[in-house]
Amino acid sequence: AEGVEVIIKALEQSTSVRHVNMASNNLGDDGAKVFADLIEGNNHIEILDLSDNGIGDKGVVDVAKALETNSVLLQLVLKDNDIHDVGAQALLGVADHDNRPDDNPLQFELD
Repeated sequence: AEGVEVIIKALEQSTSVRHVNMASNNLGDDGAKVFADLIEGNNHIEILDLSDNGIGDKGVVDVAKALETNSVLLQLVLKDNDIHDVGAQALLGVADHDNRPDDNPLQFELD
């Protein structure tokens, strides 16, 4: 958890990082919440890869809530996680109310 906190602090201070790949880091739902908090106030990260992190519905719901106020993130990769109906519904809700331009909508990568 300490390593994730260091990365989050660096990402909060940087305005030039556009792509964050945190795949295969065993973040789980708690780590997803940390990244949800990050993207809620994010104004520069366009691609976030949280693949293969053991994230379940709880973590995905946290991320989906954060996306309601984020208009910068364009691609969220959640492949190889433990997402079921509740998490998928949360993401669909975000997609239905996406406030990005029609020519550049939010994209999800799931499996």
